[in-house]
Amino acid sequence: MYKLTLIFIICFYSIACLAAPDEQMAQALKLMDEQRYTKALDILDEMLTTDPNNTQLLYNTAYCELFTGRADLCMQHLNRFLKIKKDDADVYNLQGLAYEYLGHPDSALLAFNQCIKLQKNYYEAYFNRGKCFISSNKFNEAKQDFAFAKKDKKLNSDLYLRSAELNMQMNFWDSALIDLRRIYRTNSNNIYYLSLYADAFFRSNKFDSAAIYYSKIIQLDSENVNIYSNRALCYDNLEQTGAAAKDRAKIDDIKRKVGLDPTKLTYKRLASEDNHYSIELPDGWRIFVRKGNDTDLVVFFNPEFPNKEVNGSYIYKFGGFIFYNHKHFQSDNTDIALRDAKFADFQQERLKYRQQEMPNNSMKLRKTFNPNEKTAREMLKFSYIEMPTGDEYYCVECYVLSTTGELVDLMLWIPNENAVKYEMLLDRILESLTINN
Repeated sequence: MYKLTLIFIICFYSIACLAAPDEQMAQALKLMDEQRYTKALDILDEMLTTDPNNTQLLYNTAYCELFTGRADLCMQHLNRFLKIKKDDADVYNLQGLAYEYLGHPDSALLAFNQCIKLQKNYYEAYFNRGKCFISSNKFNEAKQDFAFAKKDKKLNSDLYLRSAELNMQMNFWDSALIDLRRIYRTNSNNIYYLSLYADAFFRSNKFDSAAIYYSKIIQLDSENVNIYSNRALCYDNLEQTGAAAKDRAKIDDIKRKVGLDPTKLTYKRLASEDNHYSIELPDGWRIFVRKGNDTDLVVFFNPEFPNKEVNGSYIYKFGGFIFYNHKHFQSDNTDIALRDAKFADFQQERLKYRQQEMPNNSMKLRKTFNPNEKTAREMLKFSYIEMPTGDEYYCVECYVLSTTGELVDLMLWIPNENAVKYEMLLDRILESLTINN
């Protein structure tokens, strides 16, 4: 359903071609550097009509096609390249990424193996192959590949992020903290990375350090109730009951400040036909359900707010939906580490997809976790501004992975001018989600 986001590739042929005198090629490369791949393809396709066997053109065309979501066309151009030249490591690395996009991990692994066979120190291929190993539940092999890829000092934080997540899944907390420390050095004011760092300290029972980094987040986001809650848990474990009580009092103050106390509303519980899941929504909201073979779509809205019709569909000014996939990760029920790794991939893919869809829109990302692991093992939450009808809407999008492997997508959108006073309501709705095993 969701596109695989490509997060790690370097266009070696693009760099090499910069010295070419051809003005069209220079213009195409400039567009690629600006990530304007569709415009670059217009030029490259025209050049291929007159020079169809130019390997540099074939590679750059394939590269742009992959970044515009056409992995099928990318593979066609790579296959044409390989008929002309079979010993190019860059091409096999790109081919591996295309196979990943198309959902063929075994073929992707073979491509990365061939890339590494041709060029032993191709660090990006080790990183990409490591991701394939994670998908195949080969965590030790992935760890080895990530370790080799780290020899390239030019690689960015994506490698260390994936390595940290892998180490956390394998319960290698000290190794995870080393990776996260590397990220923190260059992202000390990034709330998402700070949250990961603090969470890793928390899960390794280093509650004093976790509290320090939760405090750094609070300095950047003084009304983040999730972080106050996590810090309060740290203080509980440190037996600092006074500090924990102050954080919980602060949470109550924030809720009062934003003008809406969700605990004062009345709710009704909505349950699925088979009673497998249920959720509470405010009384008076209207609800309708669309069922598929393995999915439920529950749309809800507040009828007190005006709605608009756009292209035959209604846009509710204050509403949302729940998308429930019964079988998304269920095949991995018995392997928690594999399932969590796939959910980690999904999180990054979904965030990058939104960032690509709205490149000029600043995302506010919050990744939280449930220390008790009752209903949800993990939750991803991010928010952004959208204008589907010319009006600004504040959208909050959440993904929850249940303990039994189902994926729940919950989205709420509200008028941007009143966003802060209603976001707590979403948290209240999330907390009410119950999945019966």
